[in-house]
Amino acid sequence: MKWLTRLCVAFLVAVFVACGSSPTVPPTAEEAQQQKESHQEWDCQIDARNHVRKILKHPLDAKFDPGLLSGPRVKRAGDKIVVVGTVIAKNDFGGELTHQYVVSYHVRDGADPEPLLVQLDGETAWANSTVLAQIVADKQAEDDKAAEAERARRELAAAEAKQKEEQRAAAEREASFRTWTDATGGFSVEARFVKRIMQTVTLEKRDGSTVDVPLGKLCEGDREFIANR
Repeated sequence: MKWLTRLCVAFLVAVFVACGSSPTVPPTAEEAQQQKESHQEWDCQIDARNHVRKILKHPLDAKFDPGLLSGPRVKRAGDKIVVVGTVIAKNDFGGELTHQYVVSYHVRDGADPEPLLVQLDGETAWANSTVLAQIVADKQAEDDKAAEAERARRELAAAEAKQKEEQRAAAEREASFRTWTDATGGFSVEARFVKRIMQTVTLEKRDGSTVDVPLGKLCEGDREFIANR
């Protein structure tokens, strides 16, 4: 019976611990992105050394980043990850030389970093022509898209400016219309002044047609209006 009692106590303790433990909180979107970037940078450090080994004459004897506890330096800028470090490698005569290596990666959304360039002491030792060509094509596509957006913006601005000018001209034309009356007061017309040649006045009616009126046949107010222009 003692063993059964002990078993029950152990079971109750296990249940109590399980119930009392705090549930696992999922990471926030920002934390998940930081974890993803950290893993990418770590993978690039390991991969960079493998790429450098491929261009060394004696890769098995290579010593990477001596004296650096944290390993090579990793820089991230936009869609680029750059790994910078040092390697001690033997030359053909068995002597050890220290080189600086730089390995660049291209990061696409949702994809693993792709190696672009491997440089040793400032000299390009390897280049991923396929990825570089794709980057150039993507950049050209972005430039074309930006140029098209700029062209559309300019066309829209020109159309808006033209519309405003047409509206201004229409408002100015509308404001120029007035009522003209003959000297007897028995006839009037809505029109705007066009010109005066000698004793003849040309008026434009709203339908666009023009009419020539002798100056003397206009009322005194209309003659004063013309004289003050």
